[in-house]
Amino acid sequence: MPRLLPLVFLALPFAEIAMFIVVGRAIGLWATLGLIILSMVVGLMIVRAQGLAQIVKLRSSLKKPAAKPMVASMLHSLMLAVAGILFLIPGFLTDILAILLLVPPIRTLLGLWMLKNMTVVSSSTTRAPLHDDIIEGEFTETDDQNIGPRPILPARDKGQDSGQD
Repeated sequence: MPRLLPLVFLALPFAEIAMFIVVGRAIGLWATLGLIILSMVVGLMIVRAQGLAQIVKLRSSLKKPAAKPMVASMLHSLMLAVAGILFLIPGFLTDILAILLLVPPIRTLLGLWMLKNMTVVSSSTTRAPLHDDIIEGEFTETDDQNIGPRPILPARDKGQDSGQD
């Protein structure tokens, strides 16, 4: 399946162009362009409305202790986002795929398939405590008897220029 994905992405523009030609011959150029623009606008409105509904569902599932409804809600939201992206791509095949992703039973079946075939990979590392009492550094001992008193330097006034008398 992962090996077919690049082939699908390469074949999709050619299939979309073929669909443009078929639909354009059937209904005309301006009607075809109008359908493309209309599908983008209507699709974005549908995705926006369903996206807001999914946000409400996600918020309500966050209040529940079970994690499974939250995962399902997140997968549905992800599929709605993919549908929105597909609607933005001009073409009839991507619009059909986006419409299929808007159908809740299809999203549920696709979500179950994704959960079944998903592989969770995790890794962990260990870190030293942030507040450690050990400070690394170097030091040299000096004899305090050889050090005389420090000379007291006159304080400079910040408002005066040191180059003038």
